[in-house]
Amino acid sequence: MVQAIAPAGSLSNFPFMTSPEFCDAAEALCRRVHAVGGPHKLDWWSVRLQQESSRPILKISKNIASLGSSIPRGNHLPPDTPEQDEPLEDRLKDDDTEALVRTSNPDPLRVEYDIILSPTYRVPVLYFLLRNIPSEGPTGIDAVYQYLVPHHYRSPLGSVGIMGGYHPESGIPVYFVHPCDTANAMRGIVGQETIGTETYLFIWLGLVGNCVNLHLPSRLLADSDMG
Repeated sequence: MVQAIAPAGSLSNFPFMTSPEFCDAAEALCRRVHAVGGPHKLDWWSVRLQQESSRPILKISKNIASLGSSIPRGNHLPPDTPEQDEPLEDRLKDDDTEALVRTSNPDPLRVEYDIILSPTYRVPVLYFLLRNIPSEGPTGIDAVYQYLVPHHYRSPLGSVGIMGGYHPESGIPVYFVHPCDTANAMRGIVGQETIGTETYLFIWLGLVGNCVNLHLPSRLLADSDMG
């Protein structure tokens, strides 16, 4: 798997990242998405690197459908997510029909992911927020498991993985995947291989993103000739 991706940059202290290394990885991902025709070609709504804030944020959003109705309850209190908060990305545009999810909900369920390098753990952390949750559906942590978490991830994540908190930049209530085991998990996957910054981010997305429906599109992996 590591050899299938063209490395970009280098890591000075794997499995940890510096802020410049994280930026290199995020910029490489954005270039790769643009090269295959943009996020809509990958079933994403948008992807971009925001560098206007105090720390860089890789922002990915997508429209989703329900994954099922079996919902375990975690032991963390969910944050309140008022609908009047401004979204992390622009609202849907009428002419962007490729981005619409085929669902009975008139407003497609939107999930917005922010990937931020933790200054404490020195690994990326995935923050996320659900928008347009149906009024008749589950709320709080139950909605996260209903719409985001695949069945085979629900037991391990139900106890410790997903937590409620506040976005480190905007301060709004969000959920996040706790990064305490990320470094060890990356060591276990990579072993003694030498990898670059883009490869690191691709592996990390497979490790963490898959848990909450942020799948790495296979088309990005297939186009390995891009730098």
